Amino acid sequence: ENTDSIGLVNEGIVLLKPAKIEVVLNKITEDEIYSSTKIDVAVSLSCSRCLEVSEYNIDTQSNVEYIKLGAKIDSIKESENSTEISYFDGDIVDISDDVRQNIILNIPVKSVCREDCSGLCPKCGINLNFEKCNCVVLKSHNEPFSKLKDLLVNKKSP
Repeated sequence: ENTDSIGLVNEGIVLLKPAKIEVVLNKITEDEIYSSTKIDVAVSLSCSRCLEVSEYNIDTQSNVEYIKLGAKIDSIKESENSTEISYFDGDIVDISDDVRQNIILNIPVKSVCREDCSGLCPKCGINLNFEKCNCVVLKSHNEPFSKLKDLLVNKKSP
């Protein structure tokens, strides 16, 4: 499935290779279909520390119970394994929105290229993973709560 067809381009998500999506559909009743979807995809993300682009692998599974619009709600019981309920109309069950949502929900809010990423120098902006700079960075830039520490010190002195 191409990224435009499920709306990933609008979200700023770039797939590095085609997504592998395995779907198993089970018809429970005329108005109810159970779906188990496995998604394996690699996306391109910018590191939140150094801004370098890196690959992030998403391997997730979801279970959705699709209910036909207009079905009698009191006759439908949610499956034990179902994590969400979605609706369909007519004879076609479109899973593309659920696939898109699962990919988006599995992208970290802050991604890092590697755990020991040094980030950018706050003064000159050089990538500290590749070069060292000669900037003098005040300690308070590295310790956001240093002002609170000063308050404790001042409170203890008479």
